[in-house]
Amino acid sequence: MPREPYLGILTIPFSLIGYPALSVPVATDGLPLGIQLVGRPGSERTLLAIARGIESELGVFGPEVPA
Repeated sequence: MPREPYLGILTIPFSLIGYPALSVPVATDGLPLGIQLVGRPGSERTLLAIARGIESELGVFGPEVPA
């Protein structure tokens, strides 16, 4: 089953109403598993910092996030 049509399906509604949202990978064994973080409007830096902390704690790293 192609994954492209489903990318963003859970984060887009929050983005449309002005809330920053992102998905953080929390597992790499077996099926992919992630958690969704949603912040208040304007809290993008805080949200990214929290995501980076989760990734660091769990040892799952994505692309570098600018400070």
